[in-house]
Amino acid sequence: MKIIKVHGFRKTHATLLFEAGAHVKDVQDRLGHSSSKTTMDIYIKVSKNRQNETVELFESYMNG
Repeated sequence: MKIIKVHGFRKTHATLLFEAGAHVKDVQDRLGHSSSKTTMDIYIKVSKNRQNETVELFESYMNG
């Protein structure tokens, strides 16, 4: 079993909030970051599920 440090839980929390639909600025505020760039570049990861949803969104748009 992989050991997860406290910082890992913050990253997971940020990613799950974003995937649940929270705005980046809301996640930034919740984590106490002064910049949304920090939140996006370090804390929020795009899951495979989110990647697939993005592809489906684009397909839907292109199919009109």
